Amino acid sequence: MSDPKDKGYRIIRLVNGERLIAKISGSTKQKMVLTRPMTVRGMTANGGVTGVSREYLVLQDWLEHSDDINVKVPTNQVLTISKPDDFITEAYEAQKDYLDTGNANPKMENYPDDLTLKDLFSGEMPGDGETMEGEELQEFLNNLVDSIIHKATSNLEDEDWIEEDQDRDREDWGNDPNDWSPYPDDYS
Repeated sequence: MSDPKDKGYRIIRLVNGERLIAKISGSTKQKMVLTRPMTVRGMTANGGVTGVSREYLVLQDWLEHSDDINVKVPTNQVLTISKPDDFITEAYEAQKDYLDTGNANPKMENYPDDLTLKDLFSGEMPGDGETMEGEELQEFLNNLVDSIIHKATSNLEDEDWIEEDQDRDREDWGNDPNDWSPYPDDYS
């Protein structure tokens, strides 16, 4: 019995280590036909000032700079084939939609439902009728980044940390976050 949620997408690991997601639309003993293949990569972004790292899933068109949507891959280059989970399936469909339409509409709190990434990068916010460009957009983005950094570091202003009070003779000195200055300027 077939799974109604199975859309035919597969995760394909190639012998060179690349991971792809695609629909296998045909195969012979020598080749398989992949439709809309995308590379699957995980990325970790360091937390910077906040110290909180985040992991991101990156899907990139494997046939970039081509109008083709199908490619034949030699079967001797395929190491494994597996079914993707629901998360990667949804991400793959969203990425295909974005590549086809240029419209990415993530559900983000505190933003209108009709905000798209295209709106954000064009500087136009739905409902305000104004478009920010050039220096005005740059100033807006700088202020946004500054406010994020200020929010992340505002709790540090009240913290009393005195380097001379640190017990550097402790056997495990340096392994505790409190052994280090909370002030970013101390590290420049």
